[in-house]
Formats: sequence, structure tokens, C-alpha cells
Amino acid sequence: MPEACSTWFLPRLVGMQQALEWCMTGDIFDAETGRAAGLLRSVHEPDALLADAEAFARRLIKDRSPAALAVTRQMLRRNAALPDPVEAHLVETLAMFDLSRSDGKEGVAAFMEKRKAVFTDEASALPGDLEALFPESSAT
Repeated sequence: MPEACSTWFLPRLVGMQQALEWCMTGDIFDAETGRAAGLLRSVHEPDALLADAEAFARRLIKDRSPAALAVTRQMLRRNAALPDPVEAHLVETLAMFDLSRSDGKEGVAAFMEKRKAVFTDEASALPGDLEALFPESSAT
């Protein structure tokens, strides 16, 4: 019997067919099977796990705008549930416009000048939700 909200999360992670198979068979599977199905991002040797996880985490944030990353996370979580892709497009367009006024300008300038960007926008300065950032897009 499924538990821990796996009937909600599992189909979203691995698809309905795989979720049904795993839940109905109750098979125990290894890490490589979980990785191949999309449940896991990667599989690591125990001695390398911490260093590999830290390297991946650094790759996510190094030379990135904290504000753009925060808005991206919010958009991915919110927009995936929207009923129409046009609504997601409108939110993304507003986000791109808003962020292009500061960190976006710095990112383009750094690219053109072949230098590392120095981003100054802080994720902590952003409102906690996209509706506060872009109220025009909240028609859903």
C-alpha cells in the first residue's frame, strides 16, 4: 500500500506507468533502476557522495544571479500547474523584463566584455511569491 504521499509525488517524478508498476508490484529496485527511471539524478560511490553533491550545488549557484535563480524556482513550481502554456509565457516575459533592468543588464554586459558578471540583486529582497512580483499575471 503506497504511503508518504507517494501517490501524488511518484507519478510526477517517473510517470504514471512506472509509478503504477512499482506500487502494484512492490518490487525492490536498486539505485541504478531509480536513476534510469528519473527518480534519482545520479548514483555515487559512498566515498565520493559528499564531494560530488557539493560540486553540483556550487555549479547551480556559481556566477548566477541569486534573484534570477529565486524567480526561476518560483516560476517552475508555479507555472507547471497552470492550465495553459500562454499563462506561463506571460509570467516568464514579465520576469525577464523585470530582471533585465539590473542583474540582466550586468549579465549581458559581462558577456559582451568577456568577463565574469558581478550580480547585485539579492533573492532576499524579492517578494515571497510571483503574484507579488507580477500581479498582472495572476489571472488564474
